[in-house]
Amino acid sequence: MGKLQDLPRIADQALGGLQADSSMKAQIIWKASRMTQPELSRNFHFRTVAFVCACLIVFACFGFSSEFFGQDPTVPVIASQSAGNLDDAQRIASSNLDQSEVTIHASAGGSNMGIWAKWSDGSYPVIGIRGKFYRQLSSGISKGRVPLSSELGEIDTFSSDPSLASTDLIISNAVPVGAKVYSVSGMGGTLCAVEADDGIALFQRVSYSGHALRSNEQLKDTLQVSGHVVKMELKGTGTITEPAVCDSLLQTLFSTATLDSNGSLHADSYLVMTLDSGIRLQLVCNQERVAACGVWSSPEFFDAFQDALGT
Repeated sequence: MGKLQDLPRIADQALGGLQADSSMKAQIIWKASRMTQPELSRNFHFRTVAFVCACLIVFACFGFSSEFFGQDPTVPVIASQSAGNLDDAQRIASSNLDQSEVTIHASAGGSNMGIWAKWSDGSYPVIGIRGKFYRQLSSGISKGRVPLSSELGEIDTFSSDPSLASTDLIISNAVPVGAKVYSVSGMGGTLCAVEADDGIALFQRVSYSGHALRSNEQLKDTLQVSGHVVKMELKGTGTITEPAVCDSLLQTLFSTATLDSNGSLHADSYLVMTLDSGIRLQLVCNQERVAACGVWSSPEFFDAFQDALGT
């Protein structure tokens, strides 16, 4: 190890004879003043690119390690539709809809969402009528079997995202512009209908992207079927086929249900109600709550349903 007194000589050798004096200071200041803006930008961009590349490497390693150790690095899509889930692939499919290529059918096929209709590309068929939304049921009904009531209007706008439209419009992502929309006799605001070549396509009132109850509406206002239910089936629990018992259960639901939210409910079961007309309606169920238009809590209804199965 060199002696402390040798440090000045070692420094002179390392600096190649450079002297940290006033002359060197002047040269540094002059060169800095002569540096052009592009040169400064190049230096800045080089540092920025280097930093971004480093961040990408870190994120890539994190994603790889999450997958390697059995963790799912993807972000779950949160459901925003009351009557079912709409994932990213479905949104992409619906955003590419062209009304000239859409044909509405009375029977839209079954799905894993109970009796809600589901197109083959996974989109979510709805009609919005001045701020109230209706989702298509998988089974329509033959013409003349159920009388259509007043004409509610024609589809004004065809849009892949009806929730963003004005509440003054009649809009759909499934039914083309100009198609007439009707109410169904005896159903109040529960259903709307559109004539199709193979029958009548039915749409049930639901929550949709935060659009649900209007003014002072209650559950019974969006489900006006009292005296018409001849069968209730709670998936995974059982079926009631006595109309009087079904109506009693429906009244229990109406009188005890309290509103949780205007949002959505992830389904673990479905309550399917068959009407005397043959029409079937559906409520999504989860942990003593039901949802179609709004999410409603009613433990009393589920207890009463269990009791009715035992009689």
